[in-house]
Amino acid sequence: MNRPLDALPEGTKLAGYVIGRVLGRGGFGVTYFGHDALFPDTKVAIKEFLPAGLAVREPGSKSVRPSDAASESDFHSSLVRFEEEARTLVAVRHPNIVEVQRYVEANGTAYVVMKYEEGRSLAELLGRNSTLSASELGSIIPPLLDGLGTVHQRNYLHRDIKPANIYMRAKDHSPVLLDFGAARQAMGAERKSSLTEIVTPGYAPFEQYFRKGDQGPWTDIYSLGATFYRCITGSAPPEAPERIRRDPMVPAIEAGRGEFPEEVLTTIDRMLEVDERKRPQSVGEVYTLLRLETSARWPAIETAETLLAGEVGSAPASKLYEVLPRAEQGDADAQCDVGQIYERGLGVPQDLRQAATWYQRAAEQGYERGLIQFGRMLWAGLGVQQNAVRAVECWLRPAEQGVADAQRRLGDAYALGKGVPWSYHEGAGWYRKAGLQGDAQAKLNLIYVESVLAYSSKRDIGPYT
Repeated sequence: MNRPLDALPEGTKLAGYVIGRVLGRGGFGVTYFGHDALFPDTKVAIKEFLPAGLAVREPGSKSVRPSDAASESDFHSSLVRFEEEARTLVAVRHPNIVEVQRYVEANGTAYVVMKYEEGRSLAELLGRNSTLSASELGSIIPPLLDGLGTVHQRNYLHRDIKPANIYMRAKDHSPVLLDFGAARQAMGAERKSSLTEIVTPGYAPFEQYFRKGDQGPWTDIYSLGATFYRCITGSAPPEAPERIRRDPMVPAIEAGRGEFPEEVLTTIDRMLEVDERKRPQSVGEVYTLLRLETSARWPAIETAETLLAGEVGSAPASKLYEVLPRAEQGDADAQCDVGQIYERGLGVPQDLRQAATWYQRAAEQGYERGLIQFGRMLWAGLGVQQNAVRAVECWLRPAEQGVADAQRRLGDAYALGKGVPWSYHEGAGWYRKAGLQGDAQAKLNLIYVESVLAYSSKRDIGPYT
């Protein structure tokens, strides 16, 4: 790109780095390519705080100052948020979050030094109307969720997730979330500027259109859902305010049917609820909706369509005939084996109705494994009519007997308000019990639930407690 007139000259030295070409210029500042002065092979990206309308560079100088006396207070307030953002991100180490290395104060302003990544943005990859395949989408959802969850654990929000702020590494096509928008939000709030300067239409949720909107992890979850929606449809959702009365958005479940896993599409639709209370309230809840225990469960490069079913056809057909006689004689464990064979299509055609029937037979004998598996089928409506209340009833007995898997599933029920009254406190209690037995996913979900509870209690937000 052409070098902006207010950019630092190429070759400028800054805190041991050498400023190179301009990578980007937005309303918030200038981002430069740079390298270490002593080790030229060490490449960095340097973001300079130089907000348009609030600050200017002195002609013929490196120094930055507020554009006028009226802007001085706003400039310094936004600069404080810029520093807070940098200090937060310096402490975050995650492979899918931009690596912030240093915070530098110089020239009357401040700079953030970040690791330079070779690649291009997801927006550039998508172009004007392109989409991703199911396997391509499957390869970016878990790492982005993991990275965002790590940020949320520090009680910090991104506030500007969109394809332009997701960088795709050239070496392995893994995504990196960058350009956090907290300081930009502060700048907009201080300036009382146009909302179009501080929100991205189509990606910003309704609460970001109000200066005192109820923002939390669910705010970023909407924006990430909008990004996934763009990946499957070729266009961003309509602006949030347009969706209040007569929602013109084609649901993801309709737009992507047959091309993407159904649970992915329904999860995106949940992430895009206009009412923030109806959205997943944490990254942990998104994982629950996707039926992922960890990001590793996502079949990213293989076939995203097998998200639920697992490795279809990987067992010999003879396995069914080994266990079927015992199952028909009433052996509950064998009945569960038969259910699993039909559910996953292991050597036989996949048949969820048969799977649910065999799980139910085991559950009716009070068998722990059967109760858990039949409850799971009821919960998701797999092979049977969806019935969350009955699912919870199935899980309650083994949960009370100390079975961690059932305890975690009850935690999910309370955290989602599905089959039981919505209660994060109850959900946290069950997650805690499962976590004490070593259930890793329960421990992760507990972290997210407790972070939302802490966030809510500070703001006296009743529904989340």
